[in-house]
Amino acid sequence: MVRITGPHALLLILVTFLGSGCILPWSASRGSTFEGLYTSSFEVSSFVPCKLHQAPGYGQGYWLAAIPDSGFFEHYDAITPRNGMDYKPLDSPGVVVFVRFVGDLSPASASPFEGYGHLSAYTRQITVTEVLEMTLEGQCED
Repeated sequence: MVRITGPHALLLILVTFLGSGCILPWSASRGSTFEGLYTSSFEVSSFVPCKLHQAPGYGQGYWLAAIPDSGFFEHYDAITPRNGMDYKPLDSPGVVVFVRFVGDLSPASASPFEGYGHLSAYTRQITVTEVLEMTLEGQCED
């Protein structure tokens, strides 16, 4: 029986852990400020950072989630136009807003079958913890 101790044991554990496909929790971006475009519609909650130069939509950018205390979805509902009783979210494309917030970005998913959002269409998830700005008029600056 071989007994491994000291720094070699730690290295062996780390290599085994990484080799198993596990993702270290500190590899994600936490408590960072993000800005970009967001839209929400049926089975879509898409945030695209300004640096990606894409329009948000199904499978684009990151799946966006938010902690309840952030008020993110309440802000979005308050500033996006709705047509009262005629509003049909299944038939309507989402309204695109410019948003700046503090949030946590997950590590990239290991495979297309382990993604985020509807049918794992997104490779990462971003979770809003604090809304700093949300507007219909804002836009990404180059």
